[in-house]
Amino acid sequence: MKTRRITIVASELLGRAGTGGAGTADSLLAVALGRHGHQVELLVASGRDIGPLSPEWTRSYESAGVNIRVVEHNPGVRPPYLAAPFEIFEVLRENPPDVVVVDDWRGLGYAALRARQAGRALTETAFVVYCHGPGRVLSAFAEKVPDTLERFGEQIAERTSLALADVVVSPSRWLLEWMRHHAWPVPESARVIQYLRESTALGEPRRGTADGGGIRRLAFFGQLREGKGIRIFLAGVNQLDSELLDGVELLFLGSESKRWPRDRIVSALPAKTAGAARIETALAREQALAELQRPGTLAVMPSLLDNSPNTVAECVEYSIPFIATATGGIPELVAESDHARVLCRPTADDLAAALARALTNPHFTPARPARDGGEALDAWLELVDAVRPSPAAGVRPATHVAVVAGDE
Repeated sequence: MKTRRITIVASELLGRAGTGGAGTADSLLAVALGRHGHQVELLVASGRDIGPLSPEWTRSYESAGVNIRVVEHNPGVRPPYLAAPFEIFEVLRENPPDVVVVDDWRGLGYAALRARQAGRALTETAFVVYCHGPGRVLSAFAEKVPDTLERFGEQIAERTSLALADVVVSPSRWLLEWMRHHAWPVPESARVIQYLRESTALGEPRRGTADGGGIRRLAFFGQLREGKGIRIFLAGVNQLDSELLDGVELLFLGSESKRWPRDRIVSALPAKTAGAARIETALAREQALAELQRPGTLAVMPSLLDNSPNTVAECVEYSIPFIATATGGIPELVAESDHARVLCRPTADDLAAALARALTNPHFTPARPARDGGEALDAWLELVDAVRPSPAAGVRPATHVAVVAGDE
């Protein structure tokens, strides 16, 4: 294998509180590639306050030889939704890497890919667009409509990035099918590579969860908002026979939302459980997983729609018993023989029935993974070794100059 200079472009990274699924996947990929001999930089786009990283993840990046660079915001770029793509382009052309792996969301690779298409820069750099979910998909997850000019403009940048990429990768087949159904330019060569597991990326043994016997804790695991299923979880719990909830603790692990603050959640719980409910909105990822690994805990992830959620993948990896909804790419994470037992439709009735089955089972066992964890690492190592930039198409000389005047 030849050592390659690889830049992974992300919006956030592990080592700070509140990092989501995309940032987790990008960080684990960076560490895994660095551990296998590549020169890796994790380039974090502007837009979020990153702050200091935890000592644990600082050591993980350093031991893998991963360089962290946070891009400074340029407030003078107009329109503002193209600021981050332009800032990323400015950094990449300083010292072009061999391979860029860039998230689809926000169209972070748009300016660099356009520059390469025009033959102006980065002509020797290969681009891999990593599909965690563009803005349009995230709007669908949250049951919202992209109703601003900025969101439509960002969508054009995201779509164009897919069309200009050398390779497109998605963690789920479902996401590729969703984009094709909505006429996004997904190439037939697009690949499905599931997210790397932490144990695989770090080269550490997988830490299983001890069998705690019956279920004594129900833990909602995910952001406390509509798209993650907080409403149907609360409705499902209220449908359970009161006897099933005797001695059962309710736990909520996820960041708060404006529509579902702590008080609203507590008021929606059955009276006999409301007093014993715990709502933890500020735990680090490692702390939340430690809570879920306590014996007798059942994680519940009733998303209305999701791509390849790390909440489910982490429960599979660490043998944490769970119930989730059979939506989006979630079934692709779970062994088919376990689908009927741990997956249900995203309705309060179906969730209540699944919870009742788990609570009455004296040994509710964890689900098994659909694929071996090493497959994803092998696929990425093969990809970054083989990918090459597409030949630039002939570019016609400019004959006209267009000036667009705005209201600023």
